[in-house]
Amino acid sequence: DRFKRQSALPNFPVKASQLEDSHLGLYHGAIGQNGEAYAAFNLDEMVAKGYDYWALGHIHIRQVLHENPMVAYSGNLQGLNRNETGPKGFYLVSDEAGLGLQAEFRPVAPVVWENSALADCPDLATLQEELSARDFNETTLLSIQLTGTIGQELRENDSWGL
Repeated sequence: DRFKRQSALPNFPVKASQLEDSHLGLYHGAIGQNGEAYAAFNLDEMVAKGYDYWALGHIHIRQVLHENPMVAYSGNLQGLNRNETGPKGFYLVSDEAGLGLQAEFRPVAPVVWENSALADCPDLATLQEELSARDFNETTLLSIQLTGTIGQELRENDSWGL
């Protein structure tokens, strides 16, 4: 299969000394075995390189795979569709306190996708009340799933797709 890749990790040098400046690694891939898609890598082998921080790409979900050193996916900068919900952004890595590299997540998406389920919504006023009670701090594209009893007023509007 043309998308299968060998791990590129063997091509990364080991950090030469603890005395040198911070050593950062950038890697686009996913945990797995050689030959699997997307340049699969072994987390233990990555940590053994001695780097101070690994910035990972490919997975659109923000997640930390290892704490010290930090090995993390920051996700993507903007959710692509309703399946990519929540804050999107990047990790800013610095050593301002002199305690070693620290990563701080910085949200930058101009639009955030969110999903919400509302049960037993008898009318448009109730729906508006439910939505007004929510705190949207940024521009949000909201997908609403109505469940349970749905009032006739909402059912009569074809644009809801009910």
